[in-house]
Amino acid sequence: MQVQHFKIRLHNDFLVEDQQKLNAFIKDKNVLQTSSTFITGVNEFWSVLVFFEGIPTNENKEKSTKTTFPSITNSVKLSEQENQLFQSLKEWRAAKAEKLKMPQYMICHNSELLSIVKLQPKSPEDLTQVKGFGDLKRMKYGNEIIQLLQAC
Repeated sequence: MQVQHFKIRLHNDFLVEDQQKLNAFIKDKNVLQTSSTFITGVNEFWSVLVFFEGIPTNENKEKSTKTTFPSITNSVKLSEQENQLFQSLKEWRAAKAEKLKMPQYMICHNSELLSIVKLQPKSPEDLTQVKGFGDLKRMKYGNEIIQLLQAC
């Protein structure tokens, strides 16, 4: 496992640039978990740690025993019911991010939400099959996500 630190400055001159750097970094990484802390003071900012796996070699792929649901991109076709579920998950994520005062991507990425829609997990443990959804995310958000899935 590797780790990369990002500083998301809140000043308008830097916010978009810092977010773009983070998004560009995680785009092609297997993100295992993220951790963020809001730093207060003269210059307030989010300190973000991204824990990720490097690009696996063929040897590492053979050793891996965990089966994960493949990452899904925004171009995937969704049925009407799946699209409604995806929108519900996005609304949950937005509300959760606002409550925790953190960026939405720190809760879940769209690709993770799309994978959840396609996988239809029945328990929080099933969520660990979603690429990028490790034990920490499962413990933090798993029960809420499963409840939302069961309600839809």
